Amino acid sequence: MKPGDVLGKRTLVRRVEGRGRPHWLVRCVCGREQVVREHHLASGLGLACLPCARKRQGEERCAR
Repeated sequence: MKPGDVLGKRTLVRRVEGRGRPHWLVRCVCGREQVVREHHLASGLGLACLPCARKRQGEERCAR
């Protein structure tokens, strides 16, 4: 992983040091920035911020 990589709806901004396990500052397409564990990104978790994930889930329910 390197800055500028896009994972799901998030772009890696920079690696954050000093938190024990590796973390990344990420920016969602909605503009929200958040610090996320590298393991969560690599395993497919946390590929969108919570508001965007909830919005997507609501859209999926309406489409059923």
